[in-house]
Amino acid sequence: MFNLSIIKKLDFRSFLLISTAFFLPVDKTIVPFFVLFLIIEWVLSRRWRYGFYDLTYLGIFSLFYLYQLFSLSWSDNWDYGWQDIGSKITLILFPLIIGTKDPKLNFNRIFEWFVYGTLVLFLINLSSSVIEYSQTKDITEFFYSKFSPQFHVAYASVYCILGIAISYYLYVNSYKFFKNIWLTSGIVLLESVHVVLLNSKASFIAMLFVYLILFLFLLKTSWFKSFIVPAILVFLISVGTLFSFDFLYNRFFGGFEIFKPKEEQTISNQHEESGPKDAEAPVMSSMVRVIAWDAALEIIQKNPFGVGIGDRKDVFIKKVGDRGHKRFVEKGLNTHNQYIQVLLAIGIPGLAIFLLNLFYPVIEAIKIGDFLILSFIANMAINMMFESMLEVQAGIIFYSFFALLLMKQIREDGFTFPKP
Repeated sequence: MFNLSIIKKLDFRSFLLISTAFFLPVDKTIVPFFVLFLIIEWVLSRRWRYGFYDLTYLGIFSLFYLYQLFSLSWSDNWDYGWQDIGSKITLILFPLIIGTKDPKLNFNRIFEWFVYGTLVLFLINLSSSVIEYSQTKDITEFFYSKFSPQFHVAYASVYCILGIAISYYLYVNSYKFFKNIWLTSGIVLLESVHVVLLNSKASFIAMLFVYLILFLFLLKTSWFKSFIVPAILVFLISVGTLFSFDFLYNRFFGGFEIFKPKEEQTISNQHEESGPKDAEAPVMSSMVRVIAWDAALEIIQKNPFGVGIGDRKDVFIKKVGDRGHKRFVEKGLNTHNQYIQVLLAIGIPGLAIFLLNLFYPVIEAIKIGDFLILSFIANMAINMMFESMLEVQAGIIFYSFFALLLMKQIREDGFTFPKP
């Protein structure tokens, strides 16, 4: 007969949470299995008996999913709607699974193993590029999408940026070898260079914001003197990497030339003439977003309550198709903006729920001085301006897992910013 005490003795739940954190940036195909095991463990252990750590936040978080489900009532394409709802199931499952109380949970171990996962991702990407470079002798194998064969560059970058914030969090908490500022800085350097090589403009900006948050929080503490010199070195090396390679420089700064007249877009023209033919032109990358936003906003103006989660793709693709943009139709692209994506599907009420969901933790984080949550929210909020990050598993599971876990830490671990 199955004995539930075995699960408790082995602390199977902690193992599953640690494994989920580790594999999130390593292999997206394995993560759903750990989520499934977490569900099974939650049911067999009847964890709901222990209560929930914050019913207000968990309710807001769940409401975002439930309102999307409700929007099926004014959708015509139920097949797509149910498929989309199914892909976002962790938005309703994690408030239950992670939301139950775990007073003895070691949060630092979970954070630690996530950092290890991001370092493994860097090694995987570097190894893959070295192999490809040995065959092609093309230096661009180390940049942008070629440097991230498993994840879209935006998601890989988001993982690394959180890895930076967590590394410094473990440093101020003197956790294991992270208490050595130079070892921590070495890890942060790898994460930062990784972000630069992935060459996502939004993620680079998000990384700068995270560095700013860390600087402000550490400024008046005893850690600042030991932190500032290594941090400046890491920052200079990372930015220097961006300026060291023409492809990185052209693609990054070329994207901003969309605001200039065509005849003045020198960076993009240079890229088109000398850059790799299969690389995404920087101006084209930005233009795709402008086209998507303009088309979506036109639909939103006529549908302030959204077109429904089932119809949002069909309506959007038809609109851009009618405007002659065949690329959207062929590739089935989305709006490249999570806020517009939410407005398109579930309208103004849905966006209000989503914004409350996203920014609810900020007030609490400022109150107690938790720079980790602020870094996470800044990271997600900025990247969501340029990517629909909650439309694929790589973004949905990551966001729901860490948003709930970080709030759980505040409520259960009694976290306060360590005193200098």
